[in-house]
Amino acid sequence: MRYYLLQIITFCICCSCDDRMDIKKLPQIVTNDTTARKTPKQKITGIFGYRFIIYGDFNGDGKKDTLTEHFISDLSKQEMNKYYDGMEDMGDAIDTNAKLQPISFITSSNLLIDTLHIGADAQVDGIEYIKNEGDLNNDGTDEIAYVINYLDWSSCNTCHIVTYKNNKWEELYSFSIHDWQLPVLPLVNRSLRMKGFTDTVIKLSDTTTIEREKELMAYEGLITKLGKNKIRIEVDDPENGVVSRAVNISKKRKEK
Repeated sequence: MRYYLLQIITFCICCSCDDRMDIKKLPQIVTNDTTARKTPKQKITGIFGYRFIIYGDFNGDGKKDTLTEHFISDLSKQEMNKYYDGMEDMGDAIDTNAKLQPISFITSSNLLIDTLHIGADAQVDGIEYIKNEGDLNNDGTDEIAYVINYLDWSSCNTCHIVTYKNNKWEELYSFSIHDWQLPVLPLVNRSLRMKGFTDTVIKLSDTTTIEREKELMAYEGLITKLGKNKIRIEVDDPENGVVSRAVNISKKRKEK
């Protein structure tokens, strides 16, 4: 639920899913140019945003599949921007998304694997994190964990664990997290080009992009496999904050 607009208010009062004061994790690209923030008609520049690509054997056929994130407008049927340089207000970002009717989903290079639908809502801004977690239940297929990126004022979020079974994606487990548990995403994929995407000038150095990509690749994630159907999760506990907890995903219980 991280807010990725480039020129944003320095701080805000954030809502918490458990009534605690909860400060949203902000990207480290905030401008200090107060004059620019006060300009009445500042130019808004769209920025494509990061798209995840992961690999694994998700249907158990012994072959490597490629899963690719897509974030498109239902109006143009083309990839759309995730972020906007020069837009300061969260409500404006949500309104912009609403007008474009965003759809977030994941496709596979294997045509036998169905599309994984993430969301179609004005506050859905693509995927904040996704990872191939390996074969968590020893059924011969890799499971994935993902977190949706929302446009809102809260850092409360949910991690979903899904598997591909009986020719469809099924959720095995989900648990509460905070956005600040996750690495800050690069604003672009340096080598990715998609149909419907027009390059924009990104005021972000190649060094910063590379460093963020390294941090993302080095991030170990929220889940550790302990055994068949047994994992350790980094979960947000309402009473104790973020804690490590061992759970059994075969129970299909949602961790609150």
